[in-house]
Amino acid sequence: MRVTELLLVVTIGLGTASHLQAQATGRISGTVLNEQGQPIASANVVVQGARPIGALTGVDGKYTLANVPAGSHVVVASLIGYGDATLTVNLTDGGNAVANFRLQVKAVALEGVVATGYGTQERRSLTGSVATVKAAQIAELPTSNALKAIQGRVPGVDIVNQ
Repeated sequence: MRVTELLLVVTIGLGTASHLQAQATGRISGTVLNEQGQPIASANVVVQGARPIGALTGVDGKYTLANVPAGSHVVVASLIGYGDATLTVNLTDGGNAVANFRLQVKAVALEGVVATGYGTQERRSLTGSVATVKAAQIAELPTSNALKAIQGRVPGVDIVNQ
């Protein structure tokens, strides 16, 4: 075999292999809705596996997962404040599968925040944010509840009565 014939055979072989590899994948798409049937934006949809494939839903609740290997896959939709939803999808070579999810509202337990008010440090040595509420500001609002007195006076801090 001459070098040009060998190059031609190798080129055809590589082209056929890449074509076969392209056919060994497919696409999964669908919509993520809430209990009322409204679309959920920014939900995370993931094909579980050794190399997870994922996407976020758009404002219309729709998503598309491209280049998913053919076969049976577990697809999970999740978003904070909702329970996870799981579906099993069978994807054929070069095929498209639809996986629509309906997420149920679920309370999320978060850890409490502890604020301490003792000790002294210089502002420049702190890595976090520092805010000060002066006694005169607290005295402006006649209340016996200290939390109500500082409510709305520190940016980024929400005080909620339970």
